[in-house]
Amino acid sequence: MRNFILVLIFITVYIFGVQAQSQKEIKAVAQALKSMIKIPQEKDPDVNTIWDGTDLKIIPTVADSNFIIPVNAYGYMKQYSFYLSDHEVTNTEYKKFIIWVRDSLMKVAVMPMNPLVYRYTDYDGNIQNVNVLPDSLQWTKSGDHDGDLLSDSYHNNIEFDSYPVVNVSWEQAQAYIHWLNDRFKELLLNNNLYKSDWGKYRLPEADEWEFAVFSGRGWLDENQTAKRLYAWDGWQVMYGNKYQANFGNIIDQNGVTIKNPYDDGYSYTSPVKKFPQGILGLYDMSGNVSEWTNTSFTLDSLKEFYRNFYRKTLGGKNSDYAFLFDELYKENPDWSLFEKEVNKALGPDTIGVERYRPHMRDILIYLKECKKDELHNANVLKRIQNAIIVKGGSWNDAPCYLMNSSRQVFSKTTANPEIGFRVALTLSPELQKLLGKYMLKK
Repeated sequence: MRNFILVLIFITVYIFGVQAQSQKEIKAVAQALKSMIKIPQEKDPDVNTIWDGTDLKIIPTVADSNFIIPVNAYGYMKQYSFYLSDHEVTNTEYKKFIIWVRDSLMKVAVMPMNPLVYRYTDYDGNIQNVNVLPDSLQWTKSGDHDGDLLSDSYHNNIEFDSYPVVNVSWEQAQAYIHWLNDRFKELLLNNNLYKSDWGKYRLPEADEWEFAVFSGRGWLDENQTAKRLYAWDGWQVMYGNKYQANFGNIIDQNGVTIKNPYDDGYSYTSPVKKFPQGILGLYDMSGNVSEWTNTSFTLDSLKEFYRNFYRKTLGGKNSDYAFLFDELYKENPDWSLFEKEVNKALGPDTIGVERYRPHMRDILIYLKECKKDELHNANVLKRIQNAIIVKGGSWNDAPCYLMNSSRQVFSKTTANPEIGFRVALTLSPELQKLLGKYMLKK
């Protein structure tokens, strides 16, 4: 009997010991995800109605050579559920990647050289060789008065550890994320939680980024009055006497400077999380640094968007205006054909015809503006090879770039002091359930 009791005690201790260890492992993995915020999928698509861009009265200039006039003409956002980092990747976080690459080269008896190259196979099976060092000389090229000083110190001095990493291309961001996925796999393996379908870190898609910043709450506030221009509620860039983000100049229509870059406290980048958090606890979604997304943008995708948009605006293939579709696809449409339809709509035969005719004048004005936007966007894309959408605006940008629906495009090889990135994360439902209550932010 005594032996039986001892065996029972041993089994009980063993079982509870295994469970305790299991909980410890789960907590260790969850702790690694403490900065990731879950972007919930909304149940009611009506709250996702987004801005049609018509209130952004911007005439593109030469300086706006990367600015894409919003093409989310109207409609609903897609529904997403994923995790997004509450902050932009910092110098400290990126330095861990650099150090790992350097140490790995030393282990295989390859002297660390400048540049340090990270070699990996991407998800399409292509072998990539990426220089992981930020191009610090871009600070000098930027023309900033502290450029030379920042070139020497920004990526090396501990003073800037909590600042967002910049001067990294889209390709370097992808290399960092590949490395991050490998490190997370190791963490899962070390804690006996690894399965091949656990998910992955990645860059957010542009639509996901916008969904996160709107958080499914739409373009207008609860009273359907105040517009959510930026990553915070309302349309003002100041709260009281403080700016709500780190951004560049404000110049009025008379050329008078209303805000200098340093009026928000910083002449260039600021530490992450320095300004108030926005929706869902996300920091710096507007301002500080612009952010790479995983969304490419081509002339073909632009044309396809506008083809669908024009058809929808004119009522679809069965409308009385379907014969005008082909005309709208041209670079210089014959607007006289549309004027004839306007005259018909204003004539005595409008009674009883389809609902679009009485509004044809407004529709024509709208289409002409959209055609201008399309041509501007096409000219931007013609100048940029391998264009990637960049979101959020930076410390050097005017407020229009910080708007939730604003987009810029840069070549994926571009590196400059205004662009950084944050990471998104997709977790398998099984792993989400396992981590459960230990996920610190949901």
